[in-house]
Amino acid sequence: MNSANDKPNISIPVHIIPEQKPLIGKGGFGTVRLDTNITDVATKEIPINASNPMLTYIEPCISRYLNHPNIIKINDILSCNGNIQMKQELGSMNADTYIRTKEFNITILRKWIYQLLSALDYLHDRCIIHGDVKIENLIIMPNTTLKLCDFGLSCKKQWKKNPKAYTSTHRAPEVWNSTVWDEKADVWALGCTVYELCSGTQLISPVGIQPNQQEKMCRERYKLIKDRVQALQVPDEIKQFILSCTDILPSYRPSIKQLLSTNVPLKDDYSSFNMTQDEYNHIQNRCLLIKEGNYTGEILRIAAKSYSNLRDLNKGDPTPFIDVALYVASSIVLRREPTELLFNSSVKAQADIFLSLINYDIDI
Repeated sequence: MNSANDKPNISIPVHIIPEQKPLIGKGGFGTVRLDTNITDVATKEIPINASNPMLTYIEPCISRYLNHPNIIKINDILSCNGNIQMKQELGSMNADTYIRTKEFNITILRKWIYQLLSALDYLHDRCIIHGDVKIENLIIMPNTTLKLCDFGLSCKKQWKKNPKAYTSTHRAPEVWNSTVWDEKADVWALGCTVYELCSGTQLISPVGIQPNQQEKMCRERYKLIKDRVQALQVPDEIKQFILSCTDILPSYRPSIKQLLSTNVPLKDDYSSFNMTQDEYNHIQNRCLLIKEGNYTGEILRIAAKSYSNLRDLNKGDPTPFIDVALYVASSIVLRREPTELLFNSSVKAQADIFLSLINYDIDI
């Protein structure tokens, strides 16, 4: 792009697709329909904006080149009868439906927080601001993996900002009627979204908010954030995570990368693995030697679970199984052993035996 306000150029092939597919969902920028011709594919239809056609092309231009395991994959983009059609992978449901209809627990919550952080970190590294992080835009796959979708309000960091980005109840203070804000607005929306995952209700309640008084009433309800978060029935580190994301001053909010590096919401309670705190700390200290960035939290979780299972299967001193557990976790997450730790042949042999005895589900 040549200037800060350049809009994306995109070439859309023209196809004629006359039939209407079953409706899955509908939002402010388009509808999502089931593609009955292709398995596990949904079609998002975006009407071309007659007054400003370039706005229509922002989402396909940004999302078509994204490649991350926690972002919905776009397979193809077509033009038909005045609409842009985006062929994308099909999930089971959004997170809002999941937490209301399925068994939801703290383990899944921690995993989803981590996966959403990973997706946003990927975007921010590419100077992309999502612009509409909320529970409805989190798609849950059949294996409970979370994927972020809907880039209709997204923008590049250097573009002129849209003061109407984000749903009003997830809109950061600095976004209201302003074009001067950055990716810290995504962090605010993340905090609101995690609160809703924890409680099933919105952090900034929309009840009674009049369309012509949205900013005033939302700002008044910012004062209730701390008390509402403290009332949650979740671990203290997740409460602190939400509060840090929803600091009124964007300069005081952590970046997504800082949230990932501290792994605050990803800490597993050692008692849930039926082990002592000393055992968990030992595994954690060894795991921190593995410098694999975003994967460290997932390696720790799987290593702790593997260690617990190994200890239960064997008698005697369980300490040697820590390295076996780390090797198992690294093999599952990285598909290789970490270069920072050296494992001897005995550790590798025991890990191979353990892997052959279990049907390990990485998403648990």
